[in-house]
Amino acid sequence: MILLLQNAIQMFQDLHSKGFINSLLTYKTSQDHIETTFSAIRSRLGYNNNPTCRQFKEAYKRILVHSEIVGSQFGNCALLDNTKHLTVDSSVKEKELVFKINDTWIPNSHLLDHDYFDSYMNITKFVEDTSEYIAGFVVKKILKLIAKLH
Repeated sequence: MILLLQNAIQMFQDLHSKGFINSLLTYKTSQDHIETTFSAIRSRLGYNNNPTCRQFKEAYKRILVHSEIVGSQFGNCALLDNTKHLTVDSSVKEKELVFKINDTWIPNSHLLDHDYFDSYMNITKFVEDTSEYIAGFVVKKILKLIAKLH
């Protein structure tokens, strides 16, 4: 506990001296959101505390695609803020999702080469990290398949 507090103080001093922050909300650096996510996955699996890869994958997909992640009431973490997680709204029409370029974005249009959706600009760090993890997994599997073919 002492080491944790010393590290938090050092992190604040480093970031404050560089002018990045004026205050540090230490609960934002905790792993409670990860624990909440896995609590939701465990609740999908019922009494099975040792799922197969396929069961875990299906529970994870179902949570990401079909509902907002909400932790179990029996978990050891409580949400301290209104952090948003991935939700899918089927009522949004595809035409509404098309990225619209306005005059303020034109000077930086080269940065938006592959940004097709306006909602992409507002995703949370959780969704971004999850997407990167899944994309890395897919690339790894594809590279293995390509290596087997050659």
